[in-house]
Amino acid sequence: MEEYPIYVAGEFCREGKSLQVTNKFTGENIGSTWQCNRQTLDRAIEAAVSSRHACAELPAYQPSEALKHISATLQARKEDHARLLATESAKPLVYAAAEIDRAVHTFSIASEACPRLPREYTALAW
Repeated sequence: MEEYPIYVAGEFCREGKSLQVTNKFTGENIGSTWQCNRQTLDRAIEAAVSSRHACAELPAYQPSEALKHISATLQARKEDHARLLATESAKPLVYAAAEIDRAVHTFSIASEACPRLPREYTALAW
């Protein structure tokens, strides 16, 4: 069984309540993750708020590169992500794979938009 820590304020952590992830059909335990406690949530919010100005000052290529990296990593591990999503959500593998494809595409579009659009938010519903 694999454990999936949560990412809070720039680091992976195991805080709060452990959550078991199960296969909806078989009841088999397929992994675990964490539901953060109030202190961890407050720390995450504080870190996000304090980083807002620094992120706004980044040159456009840096967020673009980060989004490209996310897209490429999702694509490289598509089968793993799709299998986990299908098992946890009890949906056909083909639909889970389509969700991963959509995520890959969304991050790719966002990475391409960063250098062109000098806005904080980019509309992706086109």
